[in-house]
Amino acid sequence: MNNFNNNNNKAILWNIMSEEGIFSNINMSNVKEIFEQQINIIDKTYNKTKNITEKNKLFMKSVVIQLNKIRNSNNNNSNNDNNELRKYDVPITAQDIKNKKTQHFGENLEKRQREFSKLLSIETPKKVDFSDDVVDKPIGEEINKILEETMKAREMQIQTAFQNNNIEKAEKWVGVKNSKNNESTPVKLKIGEKIIINNKPKRVRFNVDDKDDKNKQTSDEKTIFKLFKKKERSIKDIIFDMKKIRADMSNKLKMINNLIIELETK
Repeated sequence: MNNFNNNNNKAILWNIMSEEGIFSNINMSNVKEIFEQQINIIDKTYNKTKNITEKNKLFMKSVVIQLNKIRNSNNNNSNNDNNELRKYDVPITAQDIKNKKTQHFGENLEKRQREFSKLLSIETPKKVDFSDDVVDKPIGEEINKILEETMKAREMQIQTAFQNNNIEKAEKWVGVKNSKNNESTPVKLKIGEKIIINNKPKRVRFNVDDKDDKNKQTSDEKTIFKLFKKKERSIKDIIFDMKKIRADMSNKLKMINNLIIELETK
């Protein structure tokens, strides 16, 4: 049975050549005429010497050559025909079609990979050096100046508190406020009123508890001094705390760097 010249095989050949654009810019009447003509020629010439696959290849090559002659409207030499034949060469067997699709897929995949690599080829930042190689430096004059000013301000506050407290105690002990109040209120006399003069002798009494008051005053001053005086830290303690904070920061930065490296490897 001749499978090459049946309608099923001719339909396959027609669809393949049509999808590849071999019939473009050619009058369909001429295409059909050349198509049927080449079917008969190939079938008679290679009826017993070629199988259906080989006949299909020869048929398509022959049709391409004939259609190319019509396009150019001139007779081309065999070299030009071969070049055009390569241009319109199409796969015939299922394996040929599979190979062509694989090649096309590979080319597209390679193109996409190049585009993707180009997008990812961003200049990576320089790695941060988290090594703890900083040399300890002595505390500068600026910190000493701040400490000195703070101490002076604290001493002034304490002296002011002492002065105010001593004045109030002195006024209370001597009784200045009461004498001022007495002097500000004059004695009113009425005409004709009998004045009784008290001639009792005045007695001066000395306070024998002066020593106790002085001791109490000293105790009060010490109490006030304790209120204003705060616990002072030595420079050695401050440097120790600074080193501790810097060590904690260095450890945290190292942890962050390790996390960044882990993200980049995923």
